[in-house]
Amino acid sequence: MDYYNRFIESKETEFSRTGFNSKSIKDYRNIRFYLEDYISETKKDIFLDDVNRDWLNKFVFFLENERKDYTKSRKFGGKYWSKGKLNPNTIKKRISLFMGFFTWLDIESYFPFPKSLHKFTKSLNDSDAVKDALTKKEVNQLYHFDFKDEKLNYIKDVFVLSCFTGMRWDDITTFNPKDVHKKGAFRIIEKKAHKTKEIFRVPINPIVEDIINKHKYNFYKYENANFNKYLKVLLEKTGWFNDETKFIEDGKYLKRWECISIHRGRDSFCTMLINDRVPLNEIMKYTGHKHLSSLNKYINLKSDISNFTNELVIHE
Repeated sequence: MDYYNRFIESKETEFSRTGFNSKSIKDYRNIRFYLEDYISETKKDIFLDDVNRDWLNKFVFFLENERKDYTKSRKFGGKYWSKGKLNPNTIKKRISLFMGFFTWLDIESYFPFPKSLHKFTKSLNDSDAVKDALTKKEVNQLYHFDFKDEKLNYIKDVFVLSCFTGMRWDDITTFNPKDVHKKGAFRIIEKKAHKTKEIFRVPINPIVEDIINKHKYNFYKYENANFNKYLKVLLEKTGWFNDETKFIEDGKYLKRWECISIHRGRDSFCTMLINDRVPLNEIMKYTGHKHLSSLNKYINLKSDISNFTNELVIHE
């Protein structure tokens, strides 16, 4: 844990120097909390030599399962920081960041990266979580829906911004005037993606322009979890997303609004462009993808792709 605390300090310095979203450090701190929980559970300290594939499998199992004796957060006097029962995608992301810790140890000559850990993250399963994408018409309808609660109107605008630009959460929350440029008669967003470090360039349509002017680039009023909670509330309130989706487990079906988060904004963006028959190499400029294979998950071969317009906004 002493080494991991040093790693956190180095990340804090790196993020403050490079202009990363300061909230990015939260994921690394969460891993520290999970490690402390694991120590509480096993009543054993963790040494660098302990971490091999067998140990990681036990740690993943610990993250997958709910703490049966969890009553309250350790912050308020409980035994654990977290309840456990993390979903597969979250576990995979956290383990990937944990591998970054061992890369740092190797670079700093503290401890060689164990060969047994190579490709461990890739061996973890992805979640079978239900995903959904909005149509262009739905995004337009949502944008013009007026909620009485200004908080919900704000959440709606940020989500629509993602649907019409394809920006991920970290790119939205760090979006600022320096990312907007003129290209001929048009304005575009040109920004380095937080996740991939690749430059993406996407045109600004009238709705995006309106959202930017309305909120003055203030797109980080809420943490990601709270944002998604309010997003589901507003989607349910519209009454448009109550149809049931795929069967999940225990005989349950989810309503569409339950399956949509800020991440579905990027899915909606890519799906709309593909359905509009925008050339894939052009979409890659907008999204920052380097390989065509990355767009495969957005292509629904059963969908109706008879719409040939390349506009991002429906004019009704």
